[in-house]
Amino acid sequence: MKKITKLISLLLVVLMVFSVMPISASALVYSGEAGENVTWTYDTKTDVIKFSGWGPMYDYGTIRPTQWNLYKATIKEVVIGDGITHIGSNSFEACAISKVTIPDSVVSIGNDAFRGCYNLVTIVIPDSVTTMGISVFETCSNLKNVKLSENLEIIDNRTFHGCLALDEIEIPDSVTAIHDRAFYHCQDLTRIEIPDSVETIKIEAFAYCHNLSSLDLGKGIKNIGTSAFSFTALETVHFPASIESIGTTAFFSDTQTLKKAYFEKGVEKIDPTAFNVSNADGGTSVGLTDIYFSGTESEWLDIDAALFRSYFTGTMHYTHSHEYKEEIIVKPTCAEGLSLMKCVDCGSSYYEKTAPVRSHNFSERLSIDLYATCVKSGLLTLGCTGCDATKQVPTSKNPNNHANTREVGYAKETCGKDGYSGDIFCDACSKQVVYGKVIPATGNHKDDNHDGLCDVCGTDTTVGCDCLCHKGGALAPLWSFVRFFWKLFKMNTLCECGKAHY
Repeated sequence: MKKITKLISLLLVVLMVFSVMPISASALVYSGEAGENVTWTYDTKTDVIKFSGWGPMYDYGTIRPTQWNLYKATIKEVVIGDGITHIGSNSFEACAISKVTIPDSVVSIGNDAFRGCYNLVTIVIPDSVTTMGISVFETCSNLKNVKLSENLEIIDNRTFHGCLALDEIEIPDSVTAIHDRAFYHCQDLTRIEIPDSVETIKIEAFAYCHNLSSLDLGKGIKNIGTSAFSFTALETVHFPASIESIGTTAFFSDTQTLKKAYFEKGVEKIDPTAFNVSNADGGTSVGLTDIYFSGTESEWLDIDAALFRSYFTGTMHYTHSHEYKEEIIVKPTCAEGLSLMKCVDCGSSYYEKTAPVRSHNFSERLSIDLYATCVKSGLLTLGCTGCDATKQVPTSKNPNNHANTREVGYAKETCGKDGYSGDIFCDACSKQVVYGKVIPATGNHKDDNHDGLCDVCGTDTTVGCDCLCHKGGALAPLWSFVRFFWKLFKMNTLCECGKAHY
């Protein structure tokens, strides 16, 4: 039984080796299967791996490693072809990729798909994606620019855990929940705006975001989990009326930075340790110095927060109404501006976008996304000269760019017959692209039969021969008689011109 098991294991190894053998030794292009209807090719010259076909990719892991696992350290670019619907789990974990192209046919991305891709700086998730698994971009330490799908429903566990360079991200208003450690230790993240669609922020979702100093909670938030915003640089937080519970050590810190909090009337429950801070003696206490409440004192006492109230030693401000002061963060140009609206009393703040003051000037040519051909228009990305805005525009058909061509009428030249280089026609538009040329005959006759005639074209190869046996004339009958005896006794079989004497 052990011998059979070893034999099966050996056969599997051999099959895996052959499945990734180069399809062309000179081009060093490797290929294989990545799904029931998905294939992959990796070009070692460009370090680009491409996936084509339709339907989902396989999910990978310890039991099923990727076939391109050997090239993880050299793959620089991933191109997912249109028609693929799912990027498999662990597909590119710890790869050296710096560029990823995802088409709008993809609807889901599996667990750990890009985990540990340390060279990845920018990623755009198309709006077709509704689901991303856990740890998709975990420890992508240089990931800085992220565009999330406008239809993403959940930011799952550890999605951006350890993305140290991520300093800003816009959460789309399709998201309803941010799960455990989704943004854990994103140390460069400075501000976050939670849209009204989000109802739940779970355990340590933004914990150890040491530079997070601005938080705008949406009006739909209900539950803030344990240590969700612990060890941040927040100084003040505004809690909307939708809050049902603020969990244990939700805003815990070892330094007293969060001193002010504003609660709208309607908040239901506050955990006693939600705002605790470490003390010099090793204990903890409520770090808040001021609490601003939109309701009355009796309404404050109705909140399920008896222990919290008993621990709080700061100042209460009832029936507080905000008096906002605008601070311009980004001046509007052809792009939207951004202003910080901050209450002069409680410090509660939110960001407000301001309308552009002029139109975009899209005159900077950034990239050609699709080259125009004789039958199809192309696509060009233009950039605005005044901001980072881009737009994609179609380009006219190019009558001189023929993508698929065929050769007609080619004939190779011979010793006695002219050849023809062939005409080139476009399969798409039927236009003749190249007109062929006549290739002169070589004149190099071949007479392996030694009969005085070219084996290819039949030309007399003895023309110009000065030997007596081929001169003919009056001596021709005599030479015929002599050749008869040469043939009989197998003598003098070849003339100096190469023709047989007989």
